[in-house]
Amino acid sequence: YWGIVNRTNVGGATINNYIADFVSDAQYSSGGTVPDKRAFYARDWNHAVTNQYGLYIEGLTSGTTGNYAVYTAGSTKSFFGGNVGIGTTGPGSKLHVEGTGSTQISVLGGASNVAELRLGTSSDVDRLRLYMNGTTQASLYTTIAAPLSFGTNGDANQLYINTTGNVGIGTTAPAQKLDV
Repeated sequence: YWGIVNRTNVGGATINNYIADFVSDAQYSSGGTVPDKRAFYARDWNHAVTNQYGLYIEGLTSGTTGNYAVYTAGSTKSFFGGNVGIGTTGPGSKLHVEGTGSTQISVLGGASNVAELRLGTSSDVDRLRLYMNGTTQASLYTTIAAPLSFGTNGDANQLYINTTGNVGIGTTAPAQKLDV
């Protein structure tokens, strides 16, 4: 178990500004299980502070091929317990992307040339799909028996496709293949 503590003297009292614990490999001579291994563990300051950072990384610019504040190699998963902000320090949702000018979010297919965006619930993550298969197919569809509607200016039902495939323009009850 290793620790790094940066101490500062304020008003005659020594306080810890930054606390970082680096945990080395546990070694057992007779076996055993390590319940949690943390490569980096930041503790709550638990005092009045203006801003508290679990991990603060200055701008990185010296890399010749890339500068990554956080990089995970291989298939290691990442978990964020709260809201995640990209371009904002006050994310208002699980993923909040904000930028100046044009802001883009890319979902790009790899070797299979397929890119999908799936929307759903925590128990059924696949209710609505936006699907792109290379240059041969682009689809937006539901995966359950639910209608699909499109609209503008706050009216989501200007173009409505019911579960049998009938299309309504200006109606949510199309009685034939196209009902205007």
